[in-house]
Amino acid sequence: VQGFASAQDMQNFLMASHAFVGVQFDEHYEQLTSLPTRLSYTLRFPGELRAQFGITHAWRTNSRFASRPDGGARFYRYDDGGPSPGYFREGFLSIQHFIFRAFLEAKKTVNKELPEVHVQRFPYPPFLEDSFPSSLTTFLPISVMLAFIYPCISIVKSVLFEKEKQIKEAMKIMGLSNWILWSSWFVKSLFFIVISVSLVVLFLNVPWYSTPDVSVLTHSDAGVIWLFFFIYGIAIITFSFMLSTLFSKANSGGAVAAVIWFIAFAPYAVMDQDYGSLSASDKLAASLLLNTAIGFGLRLIGVYEGTTQGMQWSTLFHDSDVDNINLGSIMLMLLADAVIYMLIALYVEQVFPGDFGLAQPWYFPVSKRFWFGESSTKDPLTEDPPSKKENIEDDPKGRPARIVIKGLRKVYSNKKVAVEGLSFSMFEGHITALLGHNGAGKTTTISMLTGMKRPSSGTALIYGHDIRHEMKKIRNSLGYC
Repeated sequence: VQGFASAQDMQNFLMASHAFVGVQFDEHYEQLTSLPTRLSYTLRFPGELRAQFGITHAWRTNSRFASRPDGGARFYRYDDGGPSPGYFREGFLSIQHFIFRAFLEAKKTVNKELPEVHVQRFPYPPFLEDSFPSSLTTFLPISVMLAFIYPCISIVKSVLFEKEKQIKEAMKIMGLSNWILWSSWFVKSLFFIVISVSLVVLFLNVPWYSTPDVSVLTHSDAGVIWLFFFIYGIAIITFSFMLSTLFSKANSGGAVAAVIWFIAFAPYAVMDQDYGSLSASDKLAASLLLNTAIGFGLRLIGVYEGTTQGMQWSTLFHDSDVDNINLGSIMLMLLADAVIYMLIALYVEQVFPGDFGLAQPWYFPVSKRFWFGESSTKDPLTEDPPSKKENIEDDPKGRPARIVIKGLRKVYSNKKVAVEGLSFSMFEGHITALLGHNGAGKTTTISMLTGMKRPSSGTALIYGHDIRHEMKKIRNSLGYC
């Protein structure tokens, strides 16, 4: 036994030697003349375990729960509490017992033997010995993530195909509302997602083994599991919509979507290694990524399967004994994810429409035009007439100009000028034809007038509505073939 002047001296000695343990008493004890009524001290053991080797075995004082709880009692095959953290095997309980016994011997006033102390494990109700549920928390999240990667890629590519082939913009030109377009994609995708979800739940909850009434999720309610995957499916759809707004080509968008899909699972794979020390807010914040959320949810389902209770409607919003979140919270986070992904998709689509469509300024959600529209329309007859040039017919008298083009110009990213300062008017009752050689800018002009391309400068007024800001109103009376 060796004494030290301060706790720091003892700590320095313990770190430089192989001493078994250090006992640190409160500093004010050196001023006492008699033993205190209550004894307070700290046991300083090495940070690593001696009786159990391996980096996964430690004191785990930073963990609130077991990192991966098995079904039933923890380490139920060991009478001493198990290998990790191993308070009995490491001698922690023995040192604690000897110190308190010596303290009580010194404090007792009657010459009487202290009673023997017997220790047994805390009782646990009967349970089914099955190691399979504990393995669910490992392979089930990965399996589900891989199973739903194809629907994500398929949705992204189908949306981008219509965008790449100008089908999306053509339907909008013909008057189809943007919300109807997104709704049609959502309903179509939801139909196939429901089929996929139902097949997954069928595989997990229906007995497929020779033993009757035994399935992958034997004890969990199939309705709860279906609802959980259904909400996940909704998040998949809006997540795919969000990814589709970031690309213009179907093939490249699908390939990158697969990579992002795996990235969305990465936080769960990292956090699972130190799951017991995570707070509820950490887990919910990470659940903003849908594949991380599904990992946490399936982990909870595996834990409840291990207790033979299974995930039920009654336990949906009930925190388990080995976790600080519940499946209901994960479902709500997935619904929030779906809303957030959809809002991002709608915003990015307006600000970065790709090769076709008119881009809105980044601040358009807070602009007056977005909420109230144009305060007034311009009268094309009040605009300055185009300058007089040779071989240009004078405007007819008595006919209103319904389309007024003023200085319309389009320059592509490669500096090629497709349309150079075009100015003329189209009048009611006239059939106007654009003539010119290949590359003269006829198609580009029509594309700008219909809103498929944004002019580099200049503008046009169609029935008094500016093509730069009021294309939705223009398309109410526009035909295109």
